[in-house]
Amino acid sequence: MKDFAKQNLKSFGFNKEIERAEKGQCPFCGSTKVERKDFDDELSWKEFKISALCQKCMNDVFKE
Repeated sequence: MKDFAKQNLKSFGFNKEIERAEKGQCPFCGSTKVERKDFDDELSWKEFKISALCQKCMNDVFKE
């Protein structure tokens, strides 16, 4: 994560989420299921590389 983005997120109170993502965990739930095999498809894997969200949290966030 770039320092500028990290500082902005910290200023909004996302310290715990940043720490989790830096440890290789989902920033929302703390799951360590973040290997390619844990995702439904390539699009979900790409989203993980951006947001660090696990598949379960992605499903919750991006519900139709």
